[in-house]
Amino acid sequence: MVLCSRSQGAEADDRPIPCVVLEGSPCSACKERATIRQKIKQLEEEITKLNAKYNSLTTTMNGIHDPFIHKLPPEIGSHIFRLCLPTLDYGERDYCVDRIPSEWALPLRLGAVCRRWRQLAWATPNLWETLFLTIGPSTRYSLAELLPFLLREWIGRSGALPLTIFFVHSGWPHRMDEDDALSEGDSPSDEESLSEDDPPSENESTSEDESPSEDESTSEDESPSEIEGESADNSTFDKCTIDTLKVTTYFIIEILNFQSGRWRSLYLHAGADIFKRFSDYTKPMRLVELELSLNLAAHAEQSQWETPKFKMDSEPNPTHLKLTNFPVTSTSIRWDSVTHATLYGICVAEGLDFLRRAPCLEYYHVFISKTHEISYSSNIFHARLRSLHLLSTQSSSVEIFLREISLPSLEEWTQNTSDHRLPVAAMLSFLNRSCCSLKALSLEAIPPQSMDLSSLLQAIPSIEWLQLCFEWGFLDTTVMDDILTRIFCSVPGGSDILANTTPEPFLPQLQFIECLTESPAAPFSWDRIPQLYRQGHRWSLALRSAAFPSHITDETGVQILQLVDEGVGLEIHDRHRDEDFLTSFRNRMHNEGII
Repeated sequence: MVLCSRSQGAEADDRPIPCVVLEGSPCSACKERATIRQKIKQLEEEITKLNAKYNSLTTTMNGIHDPFIHKLPPEIGSHIFRLCLPTLDYGERDYCVDRIPSEWALPLRLGAVCRRWRQLAWATPNLWETLFLTIGPSTRYSLAELLPFLLREWIGRSGALPLTIFFVHSGWPHRMDEDDALSEGDSPSDEESLSEDDPPSENESTSEDESPSEDESTSEDESPSEIEGESADNSTFDKCTIDTLKVTTYFIIEILNFQSGRWRSLYLHAGADIFKRFSDYTKPMRLVELELSLNLAAHAEQSQWETPKFKMDSEPNPTHLKLTNFPVTSTSIRWDSVTHATLYGICVAEGLDFLRRAPCLEYYHVFISKTHEISYSSNIFHARLRSLHLLSTQSSSVEIFLREISLPSLEEWTQNTSDHRLPVAAMLSFLNRSCCSLKALSLEAIPPQSMDLSSLLQAIPSIEWLQLCFEWGFLDTTVMDDILTRIFCSVPGGSDILANTTPEPFLPQLQFIECLTESPAAPFSWDRIPQLYRQGHRWSLALRSAAFPSHITDETGVQILQLVDEGVGLEIHDRHRDEDFLTSFRNRMHNEGII
């Protein structure tokens, strides 16, 4: 703004020096400017009052329009919030290594709706008892600096509840220094951000007088980009150096170690150097679930290959244990409390040794990927194991494992071998030695020509649930046609119903069977299914499979629909359209006027 020549400039607050150009009085320009400034000040005060009233009315409007939270007691509202959280069972956590599920940012989303919702969410400890943290080369510098403070606040909101912690560390930037950080042009990836543990601090929270209107879905402190973990500023100067990541990582581990007495479930996916820092002075006496996964990529980047270790001052006694590429002997836990165990990437000897040392084990999922032979006879008799999930890339490893164990209480057995051979002889020997009453059997990656599969099933008359999946290359339906014929037509004390059948009982307790193939071929002849069910001897047997439309003729499809309408439990997945085959087939037949 240009003042008159006698005004002598302006002060810091943009107020002109008193003008005395007209007999000691201000000039006309100065008078008019002072009047305008006064009006501006009055308007600014009015705008401030209107904003305050606007926010107050928005809060009132939310209270009137809100269908439930504002009208229910806080206890009920908190319970509804808790029901909105995603559920995560023990066996569903594998994908957490690859991506951080954005649905766990729900507490932030709930708090971003309005002031009342924010107050309720902040005061509901159950919303904050699960922590998802991930640190890697693409972590933003701005996030890395604030992460320890945000983590403390998140944990503080959880009260004294037991904590479930997922910590994924994908290693340090490869040969990155300060200059590299300023020249890198890659923007941060969503997968490497830490959205779920990025709550706003109380000092940054939206004012209590500010609530979003109908068109405002987030508050000032919780933008969608922050909740989803996206960088609002894609500047290349927001990249972390190794030193920054290390400082942030060590601070976070220190915070988590300090809360070790509250650990209920701990999941760690990192390199060997990170595991050591979780074992200095921790005492996880309340730990129930422990999952340790060695990040092979981060492990390979270390200058010295070292065996990962997870040793603690006190020996935790979790009931659920999962180790991925992590040596069984590198953990200091009490084995006598473990009831559920999952071990990936171990040798036969390690798998057998764990079974010997865990007398209370009931569910055992083991993937044998190493071919080291054992030099002694184990002869392990485990009286409590109920479920065995055995996977290996070589049938020889499975044969060795089965040869050394006896499981009299085994009820569920899943086996997957991918070297085109089903070790039927070893399986039969194991079953005869164990004398168990097997209820459920799942065989995956069955070789296409497994003619001895029928003899294996014949030796397990107690099976009630059967799943068979043939590997790629399956073309001939003879094997399954024979098995289904024996299932449906073999009746205790009966006589032959169809040609080439036997009166000997075959799977008399079977209630459900699922048969699939990895190849495009049909697992069995679909035109035989209506005929087998019409015999009436296994009417209650449920059958599930998958088929391409070309596998089932319209005539067979109509007969199958009639069986379903009469109460037969038949489920068919359409592999072409990825939908329920019978539903789409029924709609097509109805449109064509056939049914």
